[in-house]
Amino acid sequence: KAKLYAHLLPMQTGPNMTIPELFESPRTKQIAAINGLGMMLIFAILVGRTHGPWDPGCEGGTVDFHALWGAARLAYLGEPLAAFDPNLLRDAYSYCTIPPPSELYWLYPAPALTVMTPFGMFPFLVAWVVFTGISLLAFAGAVKPFCLKNMTLLVLIVFSPALIRAVTNGQVTMLWLAGLLAAFAALKSDRRALAGIMFGLLTVKPTLGLLIPVA
Repeated sequence: KAKLYAHLLPMQTGPNMTIPELFESPRTKQIAAINGLGMMLIFAILVGRTHGPWDPGCEGGTVDFHALWGAARLAYLGEPLAAFDPNLLRDAYSYCTIPPPSELYWLYPAPALTVMTPFGMFPFLVAWVVFTGISLLAFAGAVKPFCLKNMTLLVLIVFSPALIRAVTNGQVTMLWLAGLLAAFAALKSDRRALAGIMFGLLTVKPTLGLLIPVA
């Protein structure tokens, strides 16, 4: 790791600032804080617009987590196969008196439903917040070894604009990335059994891992 970053140390990002010093500068820390607060603000607004008590007119639309939670709820109630029926899935996640047209689908394999089922025990809002917290913590833990013990860099990566969509829509992307990074870290340390387990967990969204066997 020291050799990998040695060539970066003399690089200048300003009149007298190296790249490591850049991530310790007050301005960079401010940007990291703004990114984190901005993402959480957007998430809070979307929560208000997609949850019954704050959207009596049912105009807030849906997010991907509606489908995830709807399937989890059906599985928790003992009807896992109903998740594959768009109308039954819609009835599970919709809070509207007159349900909107079915526009979300459960397109994941059985292992994904097993992983998501515990979230069906909670109301939608609680489940979404818990799912988001777990996703952020898992991704932060997977990214941390690559951040050279620099918390500012860690915050910039976890709350980067590229991940806003995944967080605010309740997607499994961050969990998938966390699993992928953990699998590569396990391979690097020659813990192949652990790497195999992590790659197996990535089947929650197999379309993203089609090239892993030949990578």
